[in-house]
Amino acid sequence: MKTWKIFLSVGIVAFVIGLAVLITGLALNGWKIGANLEMTTFTSEQDNNTLDLSLAAGELNVEYHDGENFTVDYPEAYLYRYRVTESNGVLKVEPASKRIYISWSGWLWGRNKPVVTVKIPRGKTVNLNIGVAAGIANVAAGEYGNVDIELSAGQLYAGDIKCANFAASLSAGSAQFKGVECNACEFELSAGNASVSALKSDKIDVDLSAGTANLAVAGNKAEYVIKVDKSAGSCNVSDQIVPPGVTAIKYLNIDLSAGTVNVTFSG
Repeated sequence: MKTWKIFLSVGIVAFVIGLAVLITGLALNGWKIGANLEMTTFTSEQDNNTLDLSLAAGELNVEYHDGENFTVDYPEAYLYRYRVTESNGVLKVEPASKRIYISWSGWLWGRNKPVVTVKIPRGKTVNLNIGVAAGIANVAAGEYGNVDIELSAGQLYAGDIKCANFAASLSAGSAQFKGVECNACEFELSAGNASVSALKSDKIDVDLSAGTANLAVAGNKAEYVIKVDKSAGSCNVSDQIVPPGVTAIKYLNIDLSAGTVNVTFSG
């Protein structure tokens, strides 16, 4: 037998042995391969005014429905579980597993990803807190109380959001908002990408350590007092004092350590 055939045979045997050891090791440490996801539905019994939602991986959908109660549809599998509770007006959805669930039957490749769907009674106004460690979050257009978004990674997509106060904090990942209308708005980016196609607010604060913020602001630039504190990076607006005669004064404050801030005005 030729030398290369000997090496090939030895290599194949070593690979098979290594794969067997890997699978055995995962099983001994609580990993389950090829697990099936089973859907569970939670129906609220309280009149909640705040949603506190955390996504570890997979997909999170926030929607409205015609029912009278909040509902949460969520998947369960071995070592992949969510905890749903309600107390003092807060409906909380959070991962109950400390270990990551991997299904080699297709979850990892996006064919069978776990999906959590939270449905709000139509016409109900709630505060919305969303934390995304990884995965994708989709938020329906609607009128909310206060909105607080935190992305460690992953992606978030939202429709037109009307709320009292709005805050988005990104360590990484991307957040895209079709529209945001609020009294006060704050973006804090350590990294990542945040964009708003239509932003309407009397007070806008942007704090970038890195990353990119693209904000399409409704109204005229002349209505805003603009203050830019830039250490490095790129910003397409500069300090501005509202000229005499303009009564509707709004504020845009930008603190830029690095990264890019692009602001456009529809007016």
